[in-house]
Amino acid sequence: MNIIKRNIALLVIIAFVVIMVVRATDFSTLSYPAETKEAKIQNPNDMSSHHADQPTADSSLFNSLVGKEAPDFTLISYKGETVKLSSFRGKNVILFFNEGV
Repeated sequence: MNIIKRNIALLVIIAFVVIMVVRATDFSTLSYPAETKEAKIQNPNDMSSHHADQPTADSSLFNSLVGKEAPDFTLISYKGETVKLSSFRGKNVILFFNEGV
C-alpha cells in the first residue's frame, strides 16, 4: 500500500513539474511587436531625449528682474512647516524648483 501512495505522489510531482515547464516555455515564446523608429518617436514614455540640449531662452526678461524684489509667496517645507518668502527678507535666497519624479 505504501508503494502505491509513493508512486501516486511521485506522479503528481512529475505532472506538476511538467506543467510548470510547459507554462514557462509558453511565456518565453510570446511574440512582441518589433519596435520601429516611428513607434519609438510616438512613445510618450520615451525619456531618451529628456535632458537633451534645449533651445536657449531670451535672457533679457530674466536680466531685467535681477535685483528686484520677488513677490511674496508661501510654501510648505519638506518638514511640513509653512514658510513665507518674506520671512527671509534681507537674506540671500536660492529658489530651487525640482521637476519631480
